[in-house]
Amino acid sequence: MENHQEISKSKVLIIGVGGIGCPVLDQLAKVGVSKIGLVDGDIVSESNLTRQFLFSVNDIGSAKVDVAKKYIYNQFIDKELEIYNQFLTLENAIEIIGAYDFIFDCTDNFPSRYMISDACVLLKKPLFMGAVNGLEGQVFQFSNLESSFYRDVFPTPPNSRDILTCNQSNVPSELTKFVGELMVSNFIKHFDSINEYNLFIKYQLEKNEIYQFDILSNQKGYENTPKTIDQFLKSNYQIQCFGNTTITWQEIDLGNQDICILDVREKHECPALTINQVLRLTFDEIQTGNDDFLNKNEIYVVCDFGNRSLNIAHYLRSVFPNKLVFSVSGGVNDAFSPLNLKQHGS
Repeated sequence: MENHQEISKSKVLIIGVGGIGCPVLDQLAKVGVSKIGLVDGDIVSESNLTRQFLFSVNDIGSAKVDVAKKYIYNQFIDKELEIYNQFLTLENAIEIIGAYDFIFDCTDNFPSRYMISDACVLLKKPLFMGAVNGLEGQVFQFSNLESSFYRDVFPTPPNSRDILTCNQSNVPSELTKFVGELMVSNFIKHFDSINEYNLFIKYQLEKNEIYQFDILSNQKGYENTPKTIDQFLKSNYQIQCFGNTTITWQEIDLGNQDICILDVREKHECPALTINQVLRLTFDEIQTGNDDFLNKNEIYVVCDFGNRSLNIAHYLRSVFPNKLVFSVSGGVNDAFSPLNLKQHGS
């Protein structure tokens, strides 16, 4: 009874309302957490529907956090949700994370994981992290507030060629659901434990086997962790993980015929780009073998605001290491600013 009250009083933040974030939100609501924050700047797209059960066809084009909030309020009458229709960044991470007791990292990229982990270390917030790779699920529990969290496991970011997201590795929905539920299960166990400890849990779907390991302190991880908020704010997690992957419209030579502006938005998303070199392909189409852009040596990936395009640029860099691939900062939204309209000769 006492544990239930402690769980109910906890303020929990979920970062990323995707394949793992959806079951985490659903389970946290079911176990009694009444105050939940949701951070995600993405919209629902058709490719989300196979793994993200909170969303339906009717939600395509809507903000994920708005749809998720509506889902919870339709299911539960005693919940209080704070939504942040934005991506977590260096500029907002400390303020947002600092307002909660427990953090659930449900993101799907390494820059976000390192940034969230470092912020939680600085703010001394327990962190539960979920990840998937192929048919393997991973859950991290960081309750020892004197440790370096994710950097105790991975002191330095992996090579960009080793990076996979849910879409890239064809992760089944039952795996992301299991990982999300396992994260919440460990959250509940946290209230039964006297000792603070860090755990790494690996689940192999094919064998239906779970392996659990204690996470020990790593000196190199400690050395790489920002020691102050000022150091944190000066970090560049994109460059740490991938090198510089972004570029602005002003830096692109649109007169160069050997480039491709790869628009990865869904077909219904507007406005359309009218630049000659634009090729419009969704990520699913890229994965299924549409390689119309391969005859170009420079590829500039564009979405609405430059968030989805960043993950896809990382993917293309890993698959085509000999090509120049960048995500266009600001995306289509920035392309229609007065300065860039002049730049493009529109």
